Amino acid sequence: MQKNTVKERLKTGGVVYGTSLGGCLEPEISIVLAAAGVEFFFIDTEHSTTTYPQIQGLCRTARGAGLIPLVRVTQNEPSLISRALDVGAMGIIVPRVHSAAEARAAMDALKFPPLGHRGYGLGTIVTDLKGNSAQEEVDSANRETMAVMMIESQEGVRAGMATHWRKESLPGQPWRNSWARWMDVPEAGVEPCISMNPRWAFWDRMAWFRRVS
Repeated sequence: MQKNTVKERLKTGGVVYGTSLGGCLEPEISIVLAAAGVEFFFIDTEHSTTTYPQIQGLCRTARGAGLIPLVRVTQNEPSLISRALDVGAMGIIVPRVHSAAEARAAMDALKFPPLGHRGYGLGTIVTDLKGNSAQEEVDSANRETMAVMMIESQEGVRAGMATHWRKESLPGQPWRNSWARWMDVPEAGVEPCISMNPRWAFWDRMAWFRRVS
């Protein structure tokens, strides 16, 4: 799997710029976004009519153009997460995460053993026809796949705080700060700015992406 430059930059406190796709799902949009300086996009499968062939086409052109394609799944379900990854997503946005247990369940679906229980089904869109061994592909997928947990409720915020103070962590998350580790973003010396209003939680989450970078 190719290097996830967005995840790498966030881990070192860098800046990343991205956008969402909903209405324009033509694969050529990746070329336009890359020319405009965008580094990632996410495809919202809950609030659009996106199909898996469309996701694969967008991911194929994005990866070829040097963009990082993410997919926001409709819910925290292993089958939805694994299928989005198998058609080329380099990261998954998981909505409505209300507890550390739900975050761990998402990570379990995102990662191959020993970090999780994702089923092996890597196609050419993921391997890029590099001829690597199965173990090399598994290791790189575990390393490069990005997870973003959306906290959209007061319950989720409280769970995040509890997780932070208990210093709990998730498998495969290397950072010291437990909340940052839970959110799969780097420690930045400040806590995420997440609204107590569920309606705005996601946008505050995106704002924090900018603030840590």
